[in-house]
Amino acid sequence: MRSLLRSAGEAYTAGCELDWRAVNGTGRYVDLPAYPWQRKTFWPTDGNIQTDTVLTWDGSMAASVEETLAGAAEELLASGGYEIRRVRVVRPLPGDASTLAARVTLRATGNGWSFELHGARPSPGSTRRWCVHATGLLARTAARFTPPAEQATQNTRPTPHDVARLLVDNVVTLLELPREEIDLSRRLPALGLDSLLAARLCTELSTELGVSVPVRTVLSGAPLGELAEQLSLLVAGR
Repeated sequence: MRSLLRSAGEAYTAGCELDWRAVNGTGRYVDLPAYPWQRKTFWPTDGNIQTDTVLTWDGSMAASVEETLAGAAEELLASGGYEIRRVRVVRPLPGDASTLAARVTLRATGNGWSFELHGARPSPGSTRRWCVHATGLLARTAARFTPPAEQATQNTRPTPHDVARLLVDNVVTLLELPREEIDLSRRLPALGLDSLLAARLCTELSTELGVSVPVRTVLSGAPLGELAEQLSLLVAGR
C-alpha cells in the first residue's frame, strides 16, 4: 500500500490528475488558520459537515497564471471583491501558453476560494492530459475606504466608526478569519498577529488613513476598539 500511495503521489506531482476520492474516500476541506499562532481548534463534527461549493471554469490559458485566474474569477464570481494570494507555481507556463486549454477549479473556504489551475494541450478526440500549473487562494478584499486626503476634498473627516470598520476589514483580510469571529473586544496577538504581519497591517493602515501608523501601536495588545480610537486620534491630529 505504501508503494502504491508513493506512486500516486509521484504521478500527481508530475502533473497527472488523480481521483483522490478513490484513495481517501469521501470528505471535505477544512478551513485551517494561515499560521499556527491563531489560538483556534479545528475539529469537524457530524452536525457541521456540509458539501463544499465547487466551481469549474474551462477556457483558454492567458500569458500568465494571474491573467488566467482573473478571467475565470470574473465569470465565476460576478460580484468581484477578491484578490489572488499565496500562489504556488507547480509547473511554470510554457512560452506558448496561449495554445493551452485551461481549467480552473474553485473550492469555497471560510474567507474566499482555494483554486487549482490546470492546463492541457489540444489532442485528437476527447482525451486530454491535464497538468497542475498553480494552486493558491482567492481571498476576499476589504471594502474600499476613502483616505483622509480624498475626504478633505469633500470637507469630511473619517469618523471613529469608519476607522474601526477599516481596521476590522484589514484584519479579516490579512489573517484570513471569518468576519463573524471578529469584534472590537478581541486583541490582535490573540488572533495570531505576529511582528511580520503587524508590519504589513501598518503599511495598509498608513496608506488608507494617510498617517504613519507605528508598529508598536498595533502590537500594544490593546483591544480592537481601543486600537481604533488610537488610530482616530492619529487621523484627527494630522
